[in-house]
Amino acid sequence: MKNRYSRRLLLLAIGPLFGQCSKAPDAAPKTDYRQEGITLMQQLKPQLTGTWDLRRVAVMRLNNVSPQISAAVTKDTVFQNFAILNLEPALTSRSTPRDPQYGEFEGILQYNGKTFPVYISLRVTSDYAQTHLGPQALFALDFNRPVGSYPPDADERFLMDLGILQGYFYLETTPGQPSMGWRGLGRSVNRIELQKR
Repeated sequence: MKNRYSRRLLLLAIGPLFGQCSKAPDAAPKTDYRQEGITLMQQLKPQLTGTWDLRRVAVMRLNNVSPQISAAVTKDTVFQNFAILNLEPALTSRSTPRDPQYGEFEGILQYNGKTFPVYISLRVTSDYAQTHLGPQALFALDFNRPVGSYPPDADERFLMDLGILQGYFYLETTPGQPSMGWRGLGRSVNRIELQKR
């Protein structure tokens, strides 16, 4: 009897200790993705505005990908001094009303003596919003005109097949530096290195 009583007393004494172990730790503060996006776009707006040289475009050869076959990419390739990109904040927004958590830019891509109107809408990445590490934003380099407004010429088709126009990228910048990198997603362009003029 004394032994049972001692065990119960011991369990009552150490019970609260186990109870404390099972309590959930204080929850980490929730990330305000909207505010993180607004803050990032305010930082990026002056940094991205201007003229950029696409100094190095690295393309990975993917097997049996018809756009690459059309672009005549037969092996991993690096294009040097590929094109010029002029960016400025978009005058009109594609979202109504304009949402400051998205960075909207428009401009001109100059390639092979031709100009192509382009549009970019940046969105903060979830990793960057939480940790301020890694690629800051995700975007597509898209045409700034109605789709299907006219058939693409050979140069425009090449840029699309390569995955530059209508391709998705991660944006990687360093504040105050006149360079940035675009890391390709799912198409043949692996990385584009840009230098501001």
